[in-house]
Amino acid sequence: MARRILVVEDEAALQANLRHLTWQVQQVAQGDYSQRVEFMGEFSAAFHEMTEGLRRARAEEREQRILAEALRDTAAALNSALGLDEVIDVILTNIGRVVPHETLDIFLVDDHNIARVARCSGYDAIGPGLKDAVLALELPVAATPNLRGMAESGKPCLIDDLTQYNWRHVTDDTWARCYLGAPIRVEGKTVGFLSLMAARPGFFTAE
Repeated sequence: MARRILVVEDEAALQANLRHLTWQVQQVAQGDYSQRVEFMGEFSAAFHEMTEGLRRARAEEREQRILAEALRDTAAALNSALGLDEVIDVILTNIGRVVPHETLDIFLVDDHNIARVARCSGYDAIGPGLKDAVLALELPVAATPNLRGMAESGKPCLIDDLTQYNWRHVTDDTWARCYLGAPIRVEGKTVGFLSLMAARPGFFTAE
């Protein structure tokens, strides 16, 4: 009799676990990737691997959708009748949708190879008067290492930790630790730069 009771209890526990597993699978199907299976040995590991894979795939899909929408909106602005200032504003907004950051500068280069900030964002949250100081910058491209490097190579510039780099502090940007820049090129010529900064080292990635 004791053995019979034990078998019945084991079967009841298994059925309860399977019912809960069914519910968990339904939750995963609805996008809840936090579900964890704590029984059935190797199956549990496979279940966790599956949910993590689904979570990563969903995150990548979401990032790609945001990027595609930002590129579409930017392309529409570039092909529209908007003025230069309005186009720059669209670019400023859409970069923020794709790449998180503390500050963003859009530099334009004049005929004398001087880079000036046409638009910027994020400085009001960091300190008073900082935005005005940034908008007043006049940086000779040839004498500014990160800008010169991008102008010559045509490639982005990523600096993981500004304290380990010979960074020229032209404004009160000692709060910044990570830098990401990209040249704006037209017909092979660098006409401007995108410059993003973050307060945490390693914040930006090569991707």
